[in-house]
Amino acid sequence: MRVEDRATRARRHEGLDGLRGLAILGVLIFHVWIVRAQWGWWWRHTVEHGAHGVGLFFAVSALTLALSWQARQAVDQQPRWAFWMRRWWRIGPLYYLMLAVYWGFGVGNPQAAPTDHVFTWSNLLAHLTFAFDWIPAAQNSWIGVEWSIGVEVAFYLAFPWVMAWLAPRTSRPTQVGMLVAAGALGLGWPWLLDRLHGGPWPSWAEGYPTWTLFAQLPAFATGLWVWRSRPPQPRWQWAAVLGVVGLWAAVSLRRWPLSTTATVWSLPIGALTWAVWHDLPLLGWLARSPILRYIGLRSYSWYLTHWILLLRVVLVWPPAASGGWSGFAWRLFAALVVTAAAGELGYQLVEKPGQQVGRYLLRRWGWGPAAQAPPARRTAQG
Repeated sequence: MRVEDRATRARRHEGLDGLRGLAILGVLIFHVWIVRAQWGWWWRHTVEHGAHGVGLFFAVSALTLALSWQARQAVDQQPRWAFWMRRWWRIGPLYYLMLAVYWGFGVGNPQAAPTDHVFTWSNLLAHLTFAFDWIPAAQNSWIGVEWSIGVEVAFYLAFPWVMAWLAPRTSRPTQVGMLVAAGALGLGWPWLLDRLHGGPWPSWAEGYPTWTLFAQLPAFATGLWVWRSRPPQPRWQWAAVLGVVGLWAAVSLRRWPLSTTATVWSLPIGALTWAVWHDLPLLGWLARSPILRYIGLRSYSWYLTHWILLLRVVLVWPPAASGGWSGFAWRLFAALVVTAAAGELGYQLVEKPGQQVGRYLLRRWGWGPAAQAPPARRTAQG
């Protein structure tokens, strides 16, 4: 590979780290607002869109996993088991630690479960096995934001078979068909669950139909589409940038029903991921911001720690607990400070050592690269 190609690939990976940073900032701002929500135009058309940072995580995750699979499949001795081993040691240590932290502080999320079902042994078993996302009374009950972790794990389990089917197929009709099928399932799954339920969901389970893998598939599908996509011709690059910005504006002007929002928002999310991956003017440069990249590398720790910090640290501070715009500004400032500190600790003390243990076990068990095989190229793994 030529030096110029390596430099281009490095810029692309930096952009994906930046997208993760943008995604977690959107989620953080959304949660800072929602703990003392004020309803109105600003909420409906701006702040609440931060929740779609989770969909951006999913799209970037699918793209980076495909890149990693492509790079490692030829060198790993047991590609499937090596993939699952890496993913478990990537997310497992911090996730299990935070289960203990939330249990120890008695936080939980009784708004997402029956009040007597938060810290129960059955709920603990569901969380230890990552089965919680398929159980309405357990889905988002323990950490309060863990539903997306359950979706990710379900996608990891299916991913080797997805790639076995997708990797050999490079035609555009196949890619379009994948997007259409994912969109149909994303729209149809909540509708099907509502019909099977036979009535309105309890208030604590209203998000259940859309917080599962099938409803979130459109975001993952867009990431896989980006993996196979081509950049626009140089003369069309600025037109593509304007198209991406216009698509975001068009989608954000309307408040979509909960059952369709994941599918609809996968369109601008996929377009932004595509633009950053191909390093289009302005968007690629913004995503490579050192601040966004720094946050993006620590975004998993930020995600798992920010909710308990909001409830147990930020809201204890009187200026941050007040209403109005001043309270929101103080909450956001405090949340950024404490989450950045906790995120750095989680990243350095839990995430990185966990990944090192995973690499050691891959070598010890003979699942990873053979001793004589060259190391796989660096990928932007989440």
